[in-house]
Amino acid sequence: MKFTIIIPHYNSFEKLGRLLKTIPKSKKIEIIVIDDKSDEENLLKEFKLKYNYVNFFTNTSLNKGAGAARNIGLKRAKGSWIIFADADDYFLEGAFDIFEKNKNSNVDLIYFYTTSRLEKTYEISDRHIVFNKLVDKFLENDEEKELRYRFLPPWGKMIKRSVINENKIFFEEIMYSNDIGFSIKLSHAAKEIKAIKKEVYCITRDNKTLSTNLSEKAFDSRYGAVKRANLFLRDKLLKKYQIWTIGYLVKSYKFGLKKFFSIFWDILIHKQKIFPGSLLKDCKLIYEKSVNFKDKKY
Repeated sequence: MKFTIIIPHYNSFEKLGRLLKTIPKSKKIEIIVIDDKSDEENLLKEFKLKYNYVNFFTNTSLNKGAGAARNIGLKRAKGSWIIFADADDYFLEGAFDIFEKNKNSNVDLIYFYTTSRLEKTYEISDRHIVFNKLVDKFLENDEEKELRYRFLPPWGKMIKRSVINENKIFFEEIMYSNDIGFSIKLSHAAKEIKAIKKEVYCITRDNKTLSTNLSEKAFDSRYGAVKRANLFLRDKLLKKYQIWTIGYLVKSYKFGLKKFFSIFWDILIHKQKIFPGSLLKDCKLIYEKSVNFKDKKY
């Protein structure tokens, strides 16, 4: 078994079907779908019959989301390489030919180009651009650490399963941003990496997805994941590559001044980067930004 495709799923059967159709049927490819207790049990049963070559599992944990689902997939995976996909995305034509050509690579982690489209209109979106630029910088200037610590989604990669197992790397079982810590710890553990300038995967954008949730619960989950990742990078003497927290600080104002100052203090005492630059410069910039916080849209 060369490849294991791990797919968390919840209530998106039509899109899941689209994704599965882009994965070839092959003895070399193991497909694992972890259903997060979808509402339509009968539809799930139909899918299991229709796609009988797919391994379906159920995430019995409540409110743990894609992270817990992916962990179930990792525990059952048999392939030499792990490839992650989201149920509402899909692989591009020729993607598995590219994976096949790299199956004997001696590196631990391979990054690829991706693309993105709006779900309803099928127009090109912008979700992939920043990740493709990281691949470009690595290939053109050998900016290895930028690629390692800034390419945070789990998709768009081929991952040696042995690296995950040997270093006991798993996803955080939280509802939002469960993949940040996994990706950073994985890239840190990988001894050698490479990147290939070929598109293999399409990310879709839909206003109803988890990535657009603006609730306080979602904010707390995301900020907590970023904070833990930043502490890991600080402890590994990689503070330069911490995730900037200015966006979280600005968004925290939406939930009141108390929340804003709580997040600001938490960022300072844990020495997280607000902007690129020194802590003194960060404090000066954030003070200058704070005078504009009367705008209620923040």
